[in-house]
Amino acid sequence: MSGAVPVIKSLQRLWHVAQGDTGGARVCVKLLLGMYNGQRFPFDLTELRCLDEELLDAALIAIRMDSRPAMEVHELLNKLYGTQTMGARFELLACDWNLKGKCNRENEASARAHLQQLAQREADERAARKAATEPQAAAS
Repeated sequence: MSGAVPVIKSLQRLWHVAQGDTGGARVCVKLLLGMYNGQRFPFDLTELRCLDEELLDAALIAIRMDSRPAMEVHELLNKLYGTQTMGARFELLACDWNLKGKCNRENEASARAHLQQLAQREADERAARKAATEPQAAAS
C-alpha cells in the first residue's frame, strides 16, 4: 500500500468530520486550521484526547504528514477535491466556529465573497469542459 493513501484518507476523514458540529468536529477544525496557519491558529495537543481512536489515528497521520509537507494542507485538499477554494474554506471554518481573534466580520464577508467567486468560476470551467467534450448535434 502506498504511503500516500493513508495520508489522503486521513485528510479526507478529518475534513469530512470538520464539516459537522460535534466535539470531534471542533477538534478536527482546530487541527486543520493549525496545519493551515499555526501562528494564527495554534493547536493545543491535549485536544486530541477528545477524539475517538479512528479520528486520533487520522490526526496523527496528518500531523506526521504536516511535519514535512510536500505542499500546504489546503493545497493538498484543493488537489484531492479538484478545487481552488480550500484557502477560503479554511478561513470560513475559523469564522463558523467563532474562533475568537481569528476572524472578524470584514474578513468573513471577504472570504465568503471570494469562495462564491471561486465556486462560480469552477462551475463555469466544468460546464465549458463538458460542452467541449459533448458531440455536436449534426445539422439536419
